[in-house]
Amino acid sequence: MHVEKISFEVIKKFWSEHLWPGRQSPIEPVSCVNSSGTIDLTVRSYHPFFWGAFADSQLLGVVSFSQTSPSEARMRGICVHPDHRGQGVSRRLFDEGRKDAVGIPSLQRLWTMGRLINIDYYGKLGFMRGIEVNAYEFGPHNIMFLDLKKES
Repeated sequence: MHVEKISFEVIKKFWSEHLWPGRQSPIEPVSCVNSSGTIDLTVRSYHPFFWGAFADSQLLGVVSFSQTSPSEARMRGICVHPDHRGQGVSRRLFDEGRKDAVGIPSLQRLWTMGRLINIDYYGKLGFMRGIEVNAYEFGPHNIMFLDLKKES
Protein backbone atom coordinates (compact mmCIF):
# COMPACT_ATOMS: atom_id res chain seq x y z
CA MET A 1 0.00 0.00 0.00
CA HIS A 2 1.19 3.52 -0.74
CA VAL A 3 -0.27 6.94 0.07
CA GLU A 4 -0.10 9.92 -2.29
CA LYS A 5 -1.72 13.29 -2.84
CA ILE A 6 -4.77 13.15 -5.09
CA SER A 7 -7.08 15.65 -6.80
CA PHE A 8 -10.36 16.96 -5.47
CA GLU A 9 -12.18 15.21 -8.31
CA VAL A 10 -10.85 11.83 -7.16
CA ILE A 11 -11.70 12.35 -3.50
CA LYS A 12 -15.12 13.83 -4.31
CA LYS A 13 -16.13 10.70 -6.24
CA PHE A 14 -14.94 8.44 -3.40
CA TRP A 15 -16.71 10.57 -0.77
CA SER A 16 -19.97 10.59 -2.71
CA GLU A 17 -19.92 6.81 -3.11
CA HIS A 18 -18.65 5.69 0.30
CA LEU A 19 -18.83 8.46 2.93
CA TRP A 20 -21.76 10.67 1.99
CA PRO A 21 -24.09 8.72 -0.33
CA GLY A 22 -27.28 10.68 -0.84
CA ARG A 23 -25.78 13.89 0.54
CA GLN A 24 -28.08 16.86 0.00
CA SER A 25 -25.54 19.70 0.17
CA PRO A 26 -22.82 19.99 -2.47
CA ILE A 27 -19.44 18.41 -1.72
CA GLU A 28 -16.90 21.23 -1.77
CA PRO A 29 -13.09 21.10 -1.52
CA VAL A 30 -13.23 22.96 1.82
CA SER A 31 -15.97 22.96 4.43
CA CYS A 32 -16.58 26.38 5.98
CA VAL A 33 -17.23 24.91 9.42
CA ASN A 34 -14.62 26.05 11.94
CA SER A 35 -13.45 24.36 15.13
CA SER A 36 -16.23 25.93 17.18
CA GLY A 37 -18.83 24.31 14.91
CA THR A 38 -19.96 27.51 13.22
CA ILE A 39 -19.72 28.69 9.63
CA ASP A 40 -16.64 30.81 8.89
CA LEU A 41 -16.15 31.86 5.26
CA THR A 42 -12.51 32.82 5.88
CA VAL A 43 -11.75 29.07 5.97
CA ARG A 44 -12.02 29.14 2.15
CA SER A 45 -8.78 31.14 1.98
CA TYR A 46 -6.75 28.02 2.89
CA HIS A 47 -5.68 25.37 0.38
CA PRO A 48 -6.77 21.78 1.15
CA PHE A 49 -4.66 18.69 0.54
CA PHE A 50 -6.24 15.39 -0.44
CA TRP A 51 -4.61 12.03 0.20
CA GLY A 52 -5.42 8.61 -1.21
CA ALA A 53 -4.21 5.17 -0.18
CA PHE A 54 -3.64 2.74 -3.03
CA ALA A 55 -2.88 -0.93 -3.55
CA ASP A 56 -1.41 -0.91 -7.04
CA SER A 57 -3.87 1.40 -8.81
CA GLN A 58 -6.91 0.60 -6.63
CA LEU A 59 -8.04 3.44 -4.36
CA LEU A 60 -8.58 2.04 -0.86
CA GLY A 61 -9.30 5.17 1.16
CA VAL A 62 -9.07 8.95 1.31
CA VAL A 63 -8.67 11.90 3.66
CA SER A 64 -8.45 15.68 3.42
CA PHE A 65 -6.44 18.16 5.51
CA SER A 66 -6.85 21.94 5.39
CA GLN A 67 -5.86 24.82 7.60
CA THR A 68 -8.87 26.57 9.10
CA SER A 69 -6.96 29.30 10.96
CA PRO A 70 -3.30 30.22 11.40
CA SER A 71 -3.02 27.78 14.33
CA GLU A 72 -5.44 24.99 13.34
CA ALA A 73 -5.99 22.46 10.55
CA ARG A 74 -8.94 20.16 10.01
CA MET A 75 -8.83 16.50 9.10
CA ARG A 76 -11.96 15.88 7.06
CA GLY A 77 -13.62 12.99 5.30
CA ILE A 78 -11.40 10.11 6.30
CA CYS A 79 -12.99 7.08 4.67
CA VAL A 80 -11.88 3.59 3.70
CA HIS A 81 -13.66 1.35 1.22
CA PRO A 82 -15.64 -1.29 3.19
CA ASP A 83 -13.60 -4.13 1.66
CA HIS A 84 -10.38 -2.70 3.09
CA ARG A 85 -11.35 -1.61 6.60
CA GLY A 86 -9.39 -2.97 9.55
CA GLN A 87 -6.16 -3.16 7.53
CA GLY A 88 -4.46 0.04 8.75
CA VAL A 89 -5.46 2.14 5.73
CA SER A 90 -6.99 5.01 7.71
CA ARG A 91 -4.00 5.12 10.05
CA ARG A 92 -1.61 5.47 7.11
CA LEU A 93 -3.75 8.25 5.64
CA PHE A 94 -3.86 10.06 8.98
CA ASP A 95 -0.10 9.71 9.49
CA GLU A 96 0.70 11.22 6.06
CA GLY A 97 -1.60 14.20 6.60
CA ARG A 98 -0.31 14.76 10.13
CA LYS A 99 3.28 14.88 8.83
CA ASP A 100 2.34 17.77 6.55
CA ALA A 101 0.52 19.55 9.37
CA VAL A 102 3.45 19.24 11.78
CA GLY A 103 5.61 20.87 9.10
CA ILE A 104 3.58 24.11 9.22
CA PRO A 105 5.26 26.11 12.02
CA SER A 106 2.16 28.08 13.08
CA LEU A 107 -0.08 25.02 13.52
CA GLN A 108 -0.76 24.06 17.10
CA ARG A 109 -3.55 21.54 16.70
CA LEU A 110 -5.58 19.38 14.39
CA TRP A 111 -9.30 19.02 14.72
CA THR A 112 -11.97 16.88 13.16
CA MET A 113 -15.75 16.74 13.23
CA GLY A 114 -16.35 13.05 13.73
CA ARG A 115 -19.67 11.29 13.77
CA LEU A 116 -20.56 10.21 17.29
CA ILE A 117 -20.46 6.56 16.26
CA ASN A 118 -16.76 7.02 15.40
CA ILE A 119 -15.59 8.73 18.62
CA ASP A 120 -13.53 5.73 19.77
CA TYR A 121 -11.69 5.57 16.44
CA TYR A 122 -10.63 9.22 16.67
CA GLY A 123 -9.59 8.65 20.27
CA LYS A 124 -7.19 5.92 19.09
CA LEU A 125 -5.58 8.52 16.82
CA GLY A 126 -5.06 10.79 19.84
CA PHE A 127 -7.99 13.19 19.40
CA MET A 128 -9.75 14.42 22.55
CA ARG A 129 -13.49 15.03 22.72
CA GLY A 130 -14.66 18.59 22.40
CA ILE A 131 -17.91 20.20 21.30
CA GLU A 132 -20.94 18.17 20.26
CA VAL A 133 -22.80 19.63 17.27
CA ASN A 134 -25.96 18.49 15.55
CA ALA A 135 -26.34 21.14 12.86
CA TYR A 136 -24.96 19.31 9.83
CA GLU A 137 -25.82 16.35 7.61
CA PHE A 138 -24.85 12.89 8.80
CA GLY A 139 -24.68 14.13 12.43
CA PRO A 140 -24.62 14.36 15.30
CA HIS A 141 -20.87 15.04 15.44
CA ASN A 142 -18.23 15.76 18.03
CA ILE A 143 -15.53 18.30 17.26
CA MET A 144 -12.35 16.67 18.54
CA PHE A 145 -8.84 18.09 18.98
CA LEU A 146 -5.28 16.83 18.77
CA ASP A 147 -2.44 19.01 20.12
CA LEU A 148 0.40 18.95 17.58
CA LYS A 149 3.00 20.59 19.80
CA LYS A 150 2.92 17.59 22.15
CA GLU A 151 3.74 15.33 19.21
CA SER A 152 6.69 17.15 17.67
